[in-house]
Amino acid sequence: MKVYITKYALTKGILKVDAEITSITGMVEYCDGGAFPVYAYGEGREWHLLEKSALDTAEWMRQKKLKSHTKAIDKLRKLTFKVKNK
Repeated sequence: MKVYITKYALTKGILKVDAEITSITGMVEYCDGGAFPVYAYGEGREWHLLEKSALDTAEWMRQKKLKSHTKAIDKLRKLTFKVKNK
């Protein structure tokens, strides 16, 4: 079946692959050209049946990463240095 992989959406983009559901835990197995299969866990998190759902998750991931970087930048901007005498 065709599924959309969002596990690596921020680095590789959303991948549309042929995959098989391997167990009742909601895991899919697909081949990315390597010697071993790749697994994605959790429908709705790392893989999706619908393109819209994959796009929504990738956007959520992007916003979360932007928020994290903004927080780190603000922390660096507030950082001050002082020379301490001993």
